[in-house]
Amino acid sequence: MSNTLNLFKALGDQSRLRIINLLVHNNLCVHDIQYLLKMSQPRVSRHLKILTASQVLTKVRQGKWAFFGINRKTLNAAMMKILEKSFSDIIYLRDLENLDKLLKSN
Repeated sequence: MSNTLNLFKALGDQSRLRIINLLVHNNLCVHDIQYLLKMSQPRVSRHLKILTASQVLTKVRQGKWAFFGINRKTLNAAMMKILEKSFSDIIYLRDLENLDKLLKSN
């Protein structure tokens, strides 16, 4: 029960949902998430720590960078469909537009 409760607590924050929305489409580092969501580095790192601890995200180190992605074992297909429906709100769509611009500029 504790794992399920921690999962829902992790998903119960709009900032964390915005991060998940971006990571569904591409693995990103803290700096990119910070830039896209216009959040401070400590705030982004705190949210990533919560999402990683609840096994929503995976973390892969590449040199001095850490890239975060969706843990598809935790967020199975049914859960992803539920989340994707909530991502139709304008704030999430704007975040994806910014992600698209960032990816095209690299």
